[in-house]
Amino acid sequence: MKYKFKDKFIKQYSVFLKSDCFKNTPDYSKSEYWEYHASQVNIKIEGNTIHASGKSGFYVSTNKGIYETFKKILLTLKNPLKITSLLKRVIGISPIMPGIKLLNIFDAFDKVMKGEIISAPQLSPNRINFSTMIAGEIFCTSAKCAKLNYSKIASGNSISDHMMMAYYYLNILKQYTDINKKKNAVILEIGGGNGNLMSLIKRNIQGATFIDVDLPETISHAILFLKSQFPNAKILMPNEVHGASVQFCEYDFVFLTPSQIHLIPDSIVDISINNHSFQEMTYQMIDEYFHLIQRAGKNKSYFFTANRVEKIPTGPCLIRENIQDRLPIRFSEYPWNGSNELIIYEICRLLRLVQLDSIFNRLERIIK
Repeated sequence: MKYKFKDKFIKQYSVFLKSDCFKNTPDYSKSEYWEYHASQVNIKIEGNTIHASGKSGFYVSTNKGIYETFKKILLTLKNPLKITSLLKRVIGISPIMPGIKLLNIFDAFDKVMKGEIISAPQLSPNRINFSTMIAGEIFCTSAKCAKLNYSKIASGNSISDHMMMAYYYLNILKQYTDINKKKNAVILEIGGGNGNLMSLIKRNIQGATFIDVDLPETISHAILFLKSQFPNAKILMPNEVHGASVQFCEYDFVFLTPSQIHLIPDSIVDISINNHSFQEMTYQMIDEYFHLIQRAGKNKSYFFTANRVEKIPTGPCLIRENIQDRLPIRFSEYPWNGSNELIIYEICRLLRLVQLDSIFNRLERIIK
């Protein structure tokens, strides 16, 4: 991804990359999975241009143009195995389990929002009622609506699967929390990746402050993406946070590393979010974040999370017959607080149609 910024921001960003905040993180803050993916982050500054690349957590929607698309097609044609894999994905056949047909995320989004039978619309006290959601003031009721909205806010860029997930989660938050009524809300996202969901919420909540806690390598992407989306945003980088006296609400985006979470004051957060990253952490780090959510959240604030039922956060090697020397990180074994009020707890009906591994969606109201 290529970004262009003014000299002042380039200098501010360069200082962050050279700071101790970027270089030093607790050893336990990185699982084997993130030891590998953090090493894949590459940032290159050339004058006023910043080139950024990475793998996990780097999900920026782009419009690469005809030349890039043609080049990708040529590379695919040179490898017959890639052609077979591509065709399987186009028609919805899983490359891992050929006998299983999966939907693309756009078709799945429409089927879930319409409550079609394939989306398992049966209800229980903690399941999402999409019929009520469509009748309410949600963000986008169809994939077409999401694509149109994103093309307007992202200069014609095509919407990615990860951004579609962000639209889905925003629909849930707008229906089941009071996020629409909040002015100057403080939103904590733990492991926010490059900031897809933050960017959507920011466009819908005036005056909101976002606190993004993540590994410095991932923060380096999020800063660039969010600054490109909101050029006039006031940004506080990790190396600029000095002591607990900082007034976070004076900023649009505050970025903190795992070793800085003690700087977040008690009872200031309106909504805490973690999507698809607890599953890749160590249990020690998960425990610290759950303590943070309960401490920093206001009474009757919200905590929303979407994570795998279980995952072994290993490095780049494929897990097949090899026995791993570690147990999976399990959603059911997170340190849930029994005092909180449970609002949503279900297998994600969007992602169960597009991937093999199940994801839990859970929304709680923090009770102190």
